[in-house]
Amino acid sequence: MHFDFLILSHDFVPLLALEIGGKSHNSEKQQKFDATKNEACRVAGLALERVRIGEGLEKVLKRLELK
Repeated sequence: MHFDFLILSHDFVPLLALEIGGKSHNSEKQQKFDATKNEACRVAGLALERVRIGEGLEKVLKRLELK
């Protein structure tokens, strides 16, 4: 399993996984894989943020600030 980006603390502890999603994430196969990734992150206690292609950076940053 991989992530598009993984944000680490200064001592390399994973803090946040980022997934960039486009049209490919609309397929049934990809949605099943995304659900598996969601569950793996939940079990591991790793925050996962999904960002849609074309979503404004300010909107994403504001959403991250709320967590």
